[in-house]
Amino acid sequence: MKVETFIPTVYLVDDDPGALMSLSFLLRAHDIAVEAFARPHDFLQHMPRQPVGCLITDWLMPDMNGLELFEKMQALQWRLPTFILTAFGQVSLCSLAIRAGVCDFIEKPLDPPTMLPRILKALEKSAS
Repeated sequence: MKVETFIPTVYLVDDDPGALMSLSFLLRAHDIAVEAFARPHDFLQHMPRQPVGCLITDWLMPDMNGLELFEKMQALQWRLPTFILTAFGQVSLCSLAIRAGVCDFIEKPLDPPTMLPRILKALEKSAS
Protein backbone atom coordinates (compact mmCIF):
# COMPACT_ATOMS: atom_id res chain seq x y z
CA MET A 1 0.00 0.00 0.00
CA LYS A 2 1.42 3.36 -1.03
CA VAL A 3 1.28 6.08 1.60
CA GLU A 4 1.33 9.66 0.42
CA THR A 5 3.25 12.21 2.43
CA PHE A 6 2.40 15.85 2.33
CA ILE A 7 4.79 18.74 2.77
CA PRO A 8 3.13 21.69 4.47
CA THR A 9 3.07 24.40 1.83
CA VAL A 10 2.28 28.10 1.84
CA TYR A 11 -0.07 28.80 -1.05
CA LEU A 12 0.25 32.41 -2.16
CA VAL A 13 -2.41 34.19 -4.22
CA ASP A 14 -1.71 37.79 -5.24
CA ASP A 15 -2.28 39.61 -8.51
CA ASP A 16 0.78 41.83 -7.88
CA PRO A 17 3.78 40.04 -9.46
CA GLY A 18 6.28 41.97 -7.32
CA ALA A 19 4.52 41.09 -4.06
CA LEU A 20 4.17 37.47 -5.13
CA MET A 21 7.85 37.21 -6.03
CA SER A 22 9.15 38.94 -2.88
CA LEU A 23 6.97 36.93 -0.49
CA SER A 24 7.87 33.69 -2.30
CA PHE A 25 11.56 34.55 -1.99
CA LEU A 26 11.25 35.40 1.71
CA LEU A 27 9.46 32.15 2.55
CA ARG A 28 11.81 29.97 0.49
CA ALA A 29 14.77 31.66 2.18
CA HIS A 30 13.37 30.22 5.43
CA ASP A 31 13.03 26.71 3.88
CA ILE A 32 9.25 26.97 3.56
CA ALA A 33 7.62 25.24 0.59
CA VAL A 34 5.71 27.74 -1.57
CA GLU A 35 3.29 27.55 -4.48
CA ALA A 36 2.41 30.93 -5.98
CA PHE A 37 -0.60 31.90 -8.07
CA ALA A 38 -1.38 35.23 -9.73
CA ARG A 39 -5.13 34.55 -9.89
CA PRO A 40 -7.56 32.97 -7.43
CA HIS A 41 -9.05 30.80 -10.20
CA ASP A 42 -5.60 29.33 -10.97
CA PHE A 43 -5.18 28.46 -7.29
CA LEU A 44 -8.58 26.76 -7.15
CA GLN A 45 -7.87 24.73 -10.32
CA HIS A 46 -4.42 23.48 -9.26
CA MET A 47 -4.95 22.57 -5.62
CA PRO A 48 -4.46 18.99 -4.42
CA ARG A 49 -7.54 17.22 -3.03
CA GLN A 50 -6.21 17.39 0.53
CA PRO A 51 -4.04 20.48 0.79
CA VAL A 52 -1.74 20.76 3.79
CA GLY A 53 -0.33 24.13 4.76
CA CYS A 54 -1.80 27.59 4.75
CA LEU A 55 -3.05 30.19 2.31
CA ILE A 56 -1.86 33.77 2.09
CA THR A 57 -4.04 35.78 -0.25
CA ASP A 58 -4.30 39.42 -1.15
CA TRP A 59 -7.47 41.20 -0.09
CA LEU A 60 -8.02 43.18 -3.31
CA MET A 61 -7.79 41.32 -6.61
CA PRO A 62 -9.70 41.97 -9.85
CA ASP A 63 -11.70 38.73 -10.20
CA MET A 64 -12.25 37.70 -6.59
CA ASN A 65 -11.24 39.23 -3.26
CA GLY A 66 -9.45 37.31 -0.53
CA LEU A 67 -12.59 36.74 1.52
CA GLU A 68 -14.47 35.38 -1.50
CA LEU A 69 -11.57 33.00 -2.17
CA PHE A 70 -11.65 31.87 1.46
CA GLU A 71 -15.41 31.23 1.20
CA LYS A 72 -14.92 29.15 -1.97
CA MET A 73 -12.31 27.08 -0.12
CA GLN A 74 -14.76 26.52 2.72
CA ALA A 75 -17.40 25.36 0.24
CA LEU A 76 -14.85 22.82 -1.09
CA GLN A 77 -14.14 21.77 2.52
CA TRP A 78 -10.49 22.81 2.32
CA ARG A 79 -9.55 23.76 5.85
CA LEU A 80 -6.36 25.72 5.26
CA PRO A 81 -5.50 28.39 7.81
CA THR A 82 -5.85 31.58 5.80
CA PHE A 83 -4.08 34.91 6.08
CA ILE A 84 -5.27 37.93 4.12
CA LEU A 85 -2.75 40.51 2.95
CA THR A 86 -3.94 44.09 3.04
CA ALA A 87 -2.43 47.49 2.58
CA PHE A 88 -5.58 49.05 3.93
CA GLY A 89 -6.00 47.44 7.37
CA GLN A 90 -9.61 48.56 7.69
CA VAL A 91 -11.12 47.39 10.95
CA SER A 92 -14.48 46.57 9.35
CA LEU A 93 -12.83 44.32 6.75
CA CYS A 94 -10.73 42.60 9.40
CA SER A 95 -13.66 41.88 11.68
CA LEU A 96 -15.79 40.60 8.78
CA ALA A 97 -13.05 38.20 7.69
CA ILE A 98 -12.24 37.01 11.23
CA ARG A 99 -15.94 36.27 11.85
CA ALA A 100 -15.94 34.22 8.62
CA GLY A 101 -13.03 32.14 9.96
CA VAL A 102 -9.93 33.75 8.42
CA CYS A 103 -6.90 33.00 10.58
CA ASP A 104 -5.28 36.44 10.54
CA PHE A 105 -4.39 39.55 8.59
CA ILE A 106 -0.91 40.50 7.41
CA GLU A 107 -0.44 44.18 6.72
CA LYS A 108 1.63 45.51 3.86
CA PRO A 109 4.42 46.42 3.84
CA LEU A 110 5.42 43.03 5.18
CA ASP A 111 7.24 42.73 8.50
CA PRO A 112 9.05 39.36 8.38
CA PRO A 113 9.90 39.11 12.12
CA THR A 114 6.22 39.56 12.97
CA MET A 115 4.62 37.45 10.25
CA LEU A 116 7.00 34.46 9.97
CA PRO A 117 6.22 33.00 13.43
CA ARG A 118 2.49 33.26 12.70
CA ILE A 119 2.92 31.47 9.37
CA LEU A 120 5.10 28.74 10.90
CA LYS A 121 2.50 28.18 13.63
CA ALA A 122 -0.25 27.82 10.99
CA LEU A 123 1.86 25.33 9.00
CA GLU A 124 2.51 23.29 12.13
CA LYS A 125 -1.18 23.26 13.02
CA SER A 126 -2.14 22.22 9.48
CA ALA A 127 0.34 19.32 9.47
CA SER A 128 -0.89 17.85 12.75
